Amino acid sequence: MALSLRYVGARPYTEFKVNGLVMGFSRGMVREDIDEMFITSKIMPMIENGSTSWIVEGLDKKSSKKQKKMLKALEPVVEEVVEEVVVEEPVVEEIVETPETASMLSVEALLEEQGFSSSLTRAQMMAWCSARGLPTANTSTKASMTDLAREHVAGSN
Repeated sequence: MALSLRYVGARPYTEFKVNGLVMGFSRGMVREDIDEMFITSKIMPMIENGSTSWIVEGLDKKSSKKQKKMLKALEPVVEEVVEEVVVEEPVVEEIVETPETASMLSVEALLEEQGFSSSLTRAQMMAWCSARGLPTANTSTKASMTDLAREHVAGSN
């Protein structure tokens, strides 16, 4: 059974890869060098699902009946696999406030009380740290100064 593939799609040219080789088709072109396994596993299911871009030539009625029987033989296996899928109950996430999150919230509250927030400019953060004797450098970032301020407030509790 030698299968050939004809492209009759809307585009003037199309191509796809088969086993790493690029196969190009112009409209109306027939190729006989396409792997039959590719045709039966990829192209024929597309045609059965309503695609009108391809025509498989070289099929006789016996072989198409044989292929339909093969597909029908596989359907019970697919149904068995679908039945085996276990549906798990949806996971409900609860937010539990641990002492760590409570302490983080209290540190943030203490920072706000002392006039430090993430909305301050870099210069304002440097001034805040310098006023409390915290070491900063010209290369200090807002993130590093925020961490430094958190450590300072958490250490002063």
